[in-house]
Amino acid sequence: MELTPLQRKFLTRYRDLREGRETLRFRLKPLLPRLAILVALIGYSAFMLPAVVTAFATGMLVGAALRQVPLTRGAKQIMPVLLDVIDWDKVDERLGDAGRPVEAR
Repeated sequence: MELTPLQRKFLTRYRDLREGRETLRFRLKPLLPRLAILVALIGYSAFMLPAVVTAFATGMLVGAALRQVPLTRGAKQIMPVLLDVIDWDKVDERLGDAGRPVEAR
């Protein structure tokens, strides 16, 4: 079975979690492009649109960020169980890492 780029990305991220390479940067990396665009749009609206529109957009950004906190906490609580259930030999085989030493897995 050939993996799609998206499947490869997810399996690689799970493997990074298993190997303990999870950092705050690891969790925020997928969000940074969207966050940068939103901050730029809010900055643009602060100069070009009425203050009410800017306040509304800022409120939406803060609300979205606050909504993400419980989702991230829930995922962090579930992740150890998920990592125990995954067949890592198959994951390494699919990613082409069957030759990796066991210590590196």
